[in-house]
Amino acid sequence: MIRDWSPESRLVLAFAVAPLAIPLLYSLPFFAMSAHSGQWGLALVVLIVGALIAYLNALVVAAPLWIIVGRSRLVRNHWPLSIGGCLSGMTTVMLFANRRDPTYVLFGAAAGFATALLFWVIALREKERTRS
Repeated sequence: MIRDWSPESRLVLAFAVAPLAIPLLYSLPFFAMSAHSGQWGLALVVLIVGALIAYLNALVVAAPLWIIVGRSRLVRNHWPLSIGGCLSGMTTVMLFANRRDPTYVLFGAAAGFATALLFWVIALREKERTRS
């Protein structure tokens, strides 16, 4: 189980898996349409481009921020981490989509929140549970 892994291993797993969750979720409708039509190109492009953007965001924003404040007790709780994910997701969507439409900004906030929450569940939740 993941509970038996070292904290460093869980952290590496969280940085590897959490950014990929949103591109996978976003590309599911495209894969469903592709299963019906047999044309997988668009679904793969959506998944690959989404994954590249997500991992770029993780490398440029999340990893340096984690290095700076990752040892803080404040980050061990999921709310500050998730709020940071919201801000990161909003910024990323505004930069890459080049739109300030509230729908895009809210999608970015939701994507960032979900990614940060998944990161917290993988990397930090078990630690919190064992402390109590």
